[in-house]
Amino acid sequence: MRFEEKLRALRVDEEKLSVDEKRKWLLENNITEPDFYYELKYDIALKNNILTVLFIKDDMSEVRCGNHQGIYTINYDIKNGKMLTVEDVSTLSSTELDDYCVNFLKEKYGVNDDSLNVFRSHRYRYRYAEFSYFDGNLVLYMEPYSVACGAAGIIAIPVN
Repeated sequence: MRFEEKLRALRVDEEKLSVDEKRKWLLENNITEPDFYYELKYDIALKNNILTVLFIKDDMSEVRCGNHQGIYTINYDIKNGKMLTVEDVSTLSSTELDDYCVNFLKEKYGVNDDSLNVFRSHRYRYRYAEFSYFDGNLVLYMEPYSVACGAAGIIAIPVN
């Protein structure tokens, strides 16, 4: 039974309780509520009719056992009215981009061949779904655990 359902089942008017009263009531009734904590950071850039938005979500929830980051990007060509893909902005072919990223991951993060095989097995669009493109500079992003250990954090691969 979810936390909200437990409160309703015991006919406690949640809205009338202060935060301290709710915590006290939860403790008295042996009900634990996971401690959820999220932080959203963002960066917005606009130049040459290209809008780039970078979102980083930090999930520091008790249930996730520490800080876990997620990344999402939007790259929009205002003049042409379309979302951009890596193919639209990269001067490298897909093979050249793969080779560049593999070499970068090996050199900077010491990523092993098994992780790189997993990386290469993802469809091309999935591998490079998150990127920023600002003023002619392309940066690819990968979430923690995608190819390296979580302690590496979000991996940023500058292409230019």
